[in-house]
Amino acid sequence: MRARLTVGIALVFATLAWANAGAATIVRLHADRVAFYYDRFVVEADGNVDVRTSDGMEIRGDAFSMDLKLNRFLVAGNVWVRTTSSWVHGAALSDFLSFKRIYFLPVTSQPDRWTFLNGDLAHPVPGRIMPGDTFAFANDGGGHPDFTSRSAVIGSGAFLRMTGDVRTNVL
Repeated sequence: MRARLTVGIALVFATLAWANAGAATIVRLHADRVAFYYDRFVVEADGNVDVRTSDGMEIRGDAFSMDLKLNRFLVAGNVWVRTTSSWVHGAALSDFLSFKRIYFLPVTSQPDRWTFLNGDLAHPVPGRIMPGDTFAFANDGGGHPDFTSRSAVIGSGAFLRMTGDVRTNVL
């Protein structure tokens, strides 16, 4: 009886993991330097950052930071976001992948903040209150990255694959 219960529980968890992996947003990241910090599950990138997601969003900026445990990323500094009709300039964009919320600080004549619900870039909701840590960089602990490269593919909540001249940093 216990063996059946254990197998049943394992099957439930395997099914949930498979369903989550199937629904994962794929984030393709390219930059001058991409770094992965294994002890923190953090990916950071600097210089000519280009992010493209499987749901069609394209973002460019100076810096990228993603906390893989929290399943959210931030692009900051001279940010350009491609919407359904044009490119929009801003200071920072944060995508909370699990909650399907995108927060954006546009460069406009008046200070503003936009929220995009369910990935709908055509209809920003201006002025909405945002979480306090929306534009906080993930904590890399100040240590050395475990892997560096120029690009990575991230399956939200599922995997990280470093690509393009991957280097392992052994101390």
